[in-house]
Amino acid sequence: MTITSAVRIADRKLIVKERTILDGVPDNVVATAGSTSGPAEGVFLGAVFNESNCSHVVSLGTLRDVRFMA
Repeated sequence: MTITSAVRIADRKLIVKERTILDGVPDNVVATAGSTSGPAEGVFLGAVFNESNCSHVVSLGTLRDVRFMA
């Protein structure tokens, strides 16, 4: 039996428990598991850039069918 993460990036989508949360996720956005000792429900989102800069702005994608308040 293979245990896979509940959170992943695939086909430019951030998927949580088989539900698309973000669409249009750029190729430089990466997801890293919140735990190194086993499967975890959390994930850290980050971005990789070719150039060094003190300030980068990156879109993480577009929210899809999610109610969100900030």
